[in-house]
Amino acid sequence: MDVQPVPGRLVRDPATGRELTERMTVPDGSPFWLRRLTAGDVTRADAAAAAPKGRVQTPAPAAGSPSSADKKGGSQ
Repeated sequence: MDVQPVPGRLVRDPATGRELTERMTVPDGSPFWLRRLTAGDVTRADAAAAAPKGRVQTPAPAAGSPSSADKKGGSQ
């Protein structure tokens, strides 16, 4: 997988000790890089991360639309 540092974060390559300053290919499933992703220190930069994987975004309800309480008969 390819990762890149998040601006304002200092991340070092554990193999070399050098600061990660640009996009870098790292081993898939590496515990170190998975922890850095979870912590928000790096982001995925590869094509697989750019494509959505089964997630569908639903639009937020429009302002002025009935709330869920109105649909359930909450305002009597």
